[in-house]
Amino acid sequence: MATTNLNLARWYITTCQKFLCLDHWNIKVTNGTVEDGYAQVIRLTERDAEIQLDPKWWTASADEKREIIAHELIHLHTWLLAELVPDSHASARTEVEERLVDILAKAFAPFLPSWRSRSWKKKKDEEE
Repeated sequence: MATTNLNLARWYITTCQKFLCLDHWNIKVTNGTVEDGYAQVIRLTERDAEIQLDPKWWTASADEKREIIAHELIHLHTWLLAELVPDSHASARTEVEERLVDILAKAFAPFLPSWRSRSWKKKKDEEE
C-alpha cells in the first residue's frame, strides 16, 4: 500500500510539474522525515531534485496537498534568484525566498489539478 501511495504521489507531482513549466527537471519523490513541514525539496544538481514527503503529508487535505506540492515545485524556479544573493545575507535570503514561494504557491495552487481529481488518477490507472 505504501508503494502504491508513493507512486500516486509521484504521478501527481509529475502532473503538477508540467503545469508549472518544470518538465525539464528530473524529480525523485521519496518518503522522509521533514523537521518543520509536510514536504521539502532538495536540489541535487542543476536539473535534478528530490521531494521528500513527511508522513504528515499523507494526512493533509487535498487542497493542502496541492498547495504543499506547488510550494515545493516553485522552489525550483526561485533557486536561481536565491543564488544571486551573497552568503553574507543567507538568513534574509531564506526568509524572502520562503515568503515569495508561499505567495506564489497560494496564487498558483488553485490552477493545479486537485489531489481529488479523477481525471489524472484515471489516466494513471490506465497506464498500469
